Amino acid sequence: VDVVDPDATPALLPAADRVLVDFGSAELREAGATPRTCAVVATMGEHDEEAVTAALGLRPAYLGVVASRTRFGQLRDGLLGRGVSAEPLDRIRNPAGLDIGARLPEEVALSILAEIVQLARSHVAEEPAPPRPEANEAIDPVCGMTVVVATARHRAEHAGRTYLFCN
Repeated sequence: VDVVDPDATPALLPAADRVLVDFGSAELREAGATPRTCAVVATMGEHDEEAVTAALGLRPAYLGVVASRTRFGQLRDGLLGRGVSAEPLDRIRNPAGLDIGARLPEEVALSILAEIVQLARSHVAEEPAPPRPEANEAIDPVCGMTVVVATARHRAEHAGRTYLFCN
């Protein structure tokens, strides 16, 4: 977890792996992005454009902005005016998070994490299917692990089909 906040210190955010104070820092740019990189901009109206521009530079799989639709529209217009192209702005999730009726900060955080999990799991369906098990093996429907039929201790029957579980 990297936090970028010009006013932050590691002492204020002990759970963060890194606390950076410059949106344009080489350290942030070097962090780069992986297919699992997620960014959430929650600036409370300060440093909005710099934060979104820095996050876009990471090319994250998920970029959410915690702001009202009206405020995000203003932010988007400002970024377009600064030369940011519309295409990456169109991929930003706003309002960030799933609509679960969140109001408290903890609830908003939960809704954002739920949206990130939803996005991550939607890509699982696009991955190639695991190899089919041999006749003496089965696939655990929960975790996808291979289970040896002869030694499987956990079984369930449903709709005429037997399901085996690794544990």
